[in-house]
Amino acid sequence: MIKAGIIGATGYAGNEIVRLLLGHKDVEVAWYGSRSYIDQKYADVYQNFFKLVDAKCMDDNMEALADEVDVIFTATPQGLCASLINEGILSKAKVIDLSADFRIKDVKKYEKWYGIEHKAPQFIDEAVYGLCEITGPGVAMDCIHHAGLHVNADHFYPEVLNPATNEACADGETGELVFTTLSKEAMPLLRYRTKDLTSIDHSRCACGRTTPRISKFTGRTDDMKVIRGVNVFPTQVETALLSMGGAVAPHYMMIVDREDNLDVLTVMVEVDESMFSDEIRKLDALRDKIAAVLKTALGVSVRVKLVEPKSIQRSEGKAVRVIDNRNL
Repeated sequence: MIKAGIIGATGYAGNEIVRLLLGHKDVEVAWYGSRSYIDQKYADVYQNFFKLVDAKCMDDNMEALADEVDVIFTATPQGLCASLINEGILSKAKVIDLSADFRIKDVKKYEKWYGIEHKAPQFIDEAVYGLCEITGPGVAMDCIHHAGLHVNADHFYPEVLNPATNEACADGETGELVFTTLSKEAMPLLRYRTKDLTSIDHSRCACGRTTPRISKFTGRTDDMKVIRGVNVFPTQVETALLSMGGAVAPHYMMIVDREDNLDVLTVMVEVDESMFSDEIRKLDALRDKIAAVLKTALGVSVRVKLVEPKSIQRSEGKAVRVIDNRNL
């Protein structure tokens, strides 16, 4: 029997984990962690678990939790898991984090977007790639050379397809990651589309492994917008803005409209406080520069609207980066 503990058990994601684990014959949930409901019965918080869960909610002491369970799930906001994790905890229990703490491999990008310092960057390269639809953690993992995640190809057959044409991409070409399970019996999946954008490399790695390797994810196909026949991804806008250094803040909003039967893309960009000036000429020059950089990156002309710092609404969950006003 596997003993599991959940930090953030009373949140939406935590509640879903509880529901799934209670239906697993080989798992016992031994710790329901919640800062907001310490010492209250879990079934009093979620009454649909009446007669299913008699335990009380506990705190988020991961050190103590690691001594009690085999695996720890953290369903918490960005930053919490990274602030709690350490070598001692990892030596005692497996940790499955549902936040972005170890999903985003670029520490600088993580810190820019979430506005917090990453407290445990030393563990980022140890994080493995998994999908609950496939089999959970362990689909792919890094090696000491950090040249891509090695896919466990004995169990998962990977493909990278062009999301528009469904044709196979060449090695090194970005496309949508697709998996077929080879050893899953209860619910096998054929060409499951993950919507993750990556590239694949079938060459032998310097570590000696010959399994296919997938690169860091650059975005998702469900974020893609087709504008005047061109596939546009928010991550392209993000990368282009970050390449401009400190001139603009890393916060933006894409607005797609249709005018006279033509698609029009407007990108709202927060200007860094240091760039604000009484000279309209300087702001106009910055706007023109951003528009040129985005046109090169996206392949389509873009209207740029400069806005004040912190004026674009922040999201506590998945950031909303695109508003599509077209009636397609």
